[in-house]
Amino acid sequence: MLNFKVIGCGAAGNKAVIDLVESGYDANQVILINSTPRDVPADYRSKTVIFGKGLGGCGKERSLGKKMLLEDLSNDKIIPDEMVSSRDKGVILVGSTEGGSGSSAIPILAKYFREVVGVNVICVLFFGFQDDTRGLQNSIELSQELSNDYGIIMISNVKFLKEANKNRYKAEQLANKKFIEVVNILRGATIKPGVQVIDDTDLYKIIYTPGYMIADSIKLTNLEVMEDFNSQILDHVAEHKFINPPKDAGVKREGFIFSVEDSNDAIDYSVGSFTDIFGSPYEKFTNLAIDNGIEGYQMDYILSGMKLPIEELTELYESYIENSSKVNKANDDFFDKVAGMKGYSEDNQFDMMSNRGNKKSKADFFSSMNDRPVSGVVPKAEPANSTDEDY
Repeated sequence: MLNFKVIGCGAAGNKAVIDLVESGYDANQVILINSTPRDVPADYRSKTVIFGKGLGGCGKERSLGKKMLLEDLSNDKIIPDEMVSSRDKGVILVGSTEGGSGSSAIPILAKYFREVVGVNVICVLFFGFQDDTRGLQNSIELSQELSNDYGIIMISNVKFLKEANKNRYKAEQLANKKFIEVVNILRGATIKPGVQVIDDTDLYKIIYTPGYMIADSIKLTNLEVMEDFNSQILDHVAEHKFINPPKDAGVKREGFIFSVEDSNDAIDYSVGSFTDIFGSPYEKFTNLAIDNGIEGYQMDYILSGMKLPIEELTELYESYIENSSKVNKANDDFFDKVAGMKGYSEDNQFDMMSNRGNKKSKADFFSSMNDRPVSGVVPKAEPANSTDEDY
């Protein structure tokens, strides 16, 4: 079984990794990275690395998240080299494409781990519910920053809504459960001794073939003829919860892990129907374990080295353009219009304080009083042409 360092980036990535640990994964093999500790339960604070500590989050803004992370990386406040050990066969980075912290951190860390630390990288990306314009923009920008130097897995939250009865919280939980399944398949936890064996070297070759990747599991029932097997495979592919690769997927390597109760002749162990869907691989590996205490028939599989899913991402981009066009981006002309609303100046005479006059200083007051007659006595005016006889 292969050892991975699993790193959750942002709130969604943190939750997925916590669920992974709760399912039994070694807690010493995980790290949480975020721009705020508020999303992290107290029990996991010791495993958490916070970037951009002064701000307390990046508010879904990828440009801000990238700036904070790059500053901390360049100043050695975060040292990815110390996050992995010699026993780790690689790093799995997981997070949402729609948030700020996770979507900004994953491309940077993937590039750093691959080019500077020199370890193999697999990015597991949760594509959200695709109805938030900022989230759609972040998803497109993140996709533009991906590279063919590492493996990329894309899980679609939207595809869990039917199973979750349109409950988004439950859909996210189901997506996290799928992530746990993916990790266990990638590390070989579902491989049992059998008549045909995929060893660690085989598994390593499969999962570290760069390009788009799908790792999934299917339970097979009521297998009487091979037509039943092929039909269930086709139904599974049509309903899987991953972003679909293009029609000319061009798979490079395949790994099939069968755990069956008997060697049923109805099973096509070469899974030829996958060739029709995903192309002819360069290498194919099979692990067949028969009668290992498992009831029924299960096939886990890994497809690697495929082309990235441009068709579904084009639809995502079109949704972004449509949603963005509905947002009112015009400047608010309220203040310009209000500024032009003029009243009549003569209406100010009706103001309560308008008739009080101007306030005077004490000096002006007493000066004005000195100009008045003493005691208020006014001299009697003498009539014109008066004589003494008039008195």
